Amino acid sequence: MFIRYFAATNEEQSELGHAARAFLAAMVELEVPVRLASTQAAHMQTDAAGRSSNPWSKYSDLFVTPLDGDYVNAICSPPSDWGKFHTRSKACKKNVLLCAPHIVLDQASLVAGLLYDEIVVTTPEDAELWAANGGSPTLVLTQDDFRRVMLT
Repeated sequence: MFIRYFAATNEEQSELGHAARAFLAAMVELEVPVRLASTQAAHMQTDAAGRSSNPWSKYSDLFVTPLDGDYVNAICSPPSDWGKFHTRSKACKKNVLLCAPHIVLDQASLVAGLLYDEIVVTTPEDAELWAANGGSPTLVLTQDDFRRVMLT
């Protein structure tokens, strides 16, 4: 099994970008293959020495992780992308929405977010927001919490 992760890699310094990279770092710690895919075009050019100032560049190898077999589909992106990357396939064991802190929910993003099998939040306030709008969020505070959500 592997994780197919759609992330807002064009977000370098925003709270969303920081959250997306933190979720990716947590995935790498799970020691399962991760395939990273950008939800938007990202600037990843390198200089003559092969260095990049983009904080995503250290994960560049994950853009070519082989895709084979069953997977967990995960996304951390702006709410406008949530509906685009939800997957229905026999190989997809579950869809996981990874929310950046302090997400703002409008009606369209709420509807798209509720399609996911798991809604992962990192603050009690975000858990309350989703619960008040019909969701069943999972509050993830530790790597063990994250492992349970992603691999069970």
